[in-house]
Amino acid sequence: MKPTIVIFAIVLAAAFGNQASADPAFGNGEEVMTVAQGAGAPAAFDKMPAPGTKARCLVTGDDFTVRNTTESSRYKGKYYVFCCGGCKPMFDANPEKYINSAK
Repeated sequence: MKPTIVIFAIVLAAAFGNQASADPAFGNGEEVMTVAQGAGAPAAFDKMPAPGTKARCLVTGDDFTVRNTTESSRYKGKYYVFCCGGCKPMFDANPEKYINSAK
């Protein structure tokens, strides 16, 4: 993984690591997002994936479970979903960078 992404992931983990259990917006009795590095879930979808679908964030490379509140972007007819709100603006600023790095 590129050093910039690793540092970004560490900063996000430090800033938001405990938020999933402390903030009711992250729980509400719904399944809490799970993340695993490199488990091979798809990163692009023909339609918005349903909650509970396994997906891969193109920005961090992490696999996670899609929730009702998962951030997404549509680019060139495909839907991309993100493990956290911080990844969507990074993808939107340069989608080709993340799509090409995943190939």
